[in-house]
This record gives sequence, C-alpha cells and structure tokens, in this order.
Amino acid sequence: MALDLLNQRKEEYKNAGVDYFQPWLVVLTDGQPTDETHKEVAPEIAELVNARKLSVFPIGGGGLDDLSQLAVISPRRKPMKLKGSKFKELFEWLSKSIASVSASIPGEKLPLDKDGIADWAEGWDEL
Repeated sequence: MALDLLNQRKEEYKNAGVDYFQPWLVVLTDGQPTDETHKEVAPEIAELVNARKLSVFPIGGGGLDDLSQLAVISPRRKPMKLKGSKFKELFEWLSKSIASVSASIPGEKLPLDKDGIADWAEGWDEL
C-alpha cells in the first residue's frame, strides 16, 4: 500500500510539473510479519532502490531483536534498531533530514547525518 501511495503522489507531482525528491520509505516495526506480503513486494522495492528511485529506512523497535525480515525489504541499507524508547530523537532526525533534503536541488546527493542517527539507533555505523 505504501508503494502505491508513493506512486500516486509522484504522478500528482509529474502532472503538476513539479520536481520531486527521491521518496523515503520509513518502516518502523516492533514485531515480526504476520504474513509473507513483504516478500512479495521485495523485488519491486529492490528495483526502485537500485534505480535510486526510493530510499528505505528499516527500523526495529520495542525489543525486536531479529531484524532479518526488515532486511528482506531493504536491499541497500541494513536495518537499524531503535535504542530503547528514543522515538523523539528518531522523529527529530527525520524532520531535520527531510528539511535538509527539501532545501536542496532535486537529484543532489546529500550525506545522511550519521551523528544524529547515533542518538537514536543501534547499527547505524554500518550504513
């Protein structure tokens, strides 16, 4: 459903003649999947990521230790684990990161704020 919504929004931008930035898909979960749907969309996600048309940020929280299912839908970025209940820090980082991207030129490559990631995530050093 998230991919469908992203595609709809991109079409709206195209139809309006508006440049847009590479979308970010932030997947935040505290549990394992209840079905195999994520495996069905994994090839489409991989194609988009490899074509640099999508960035995926897989994040496990709430004591989720096995991040292997998050890795299925993130071909380039290893899943990160939320440190405790650092949701505030996560959303502050997301807000600052998106603000930085929106102030740039579409297509311009910007580095991620890894110091900011360290405030809320474990496993960030492997990005």
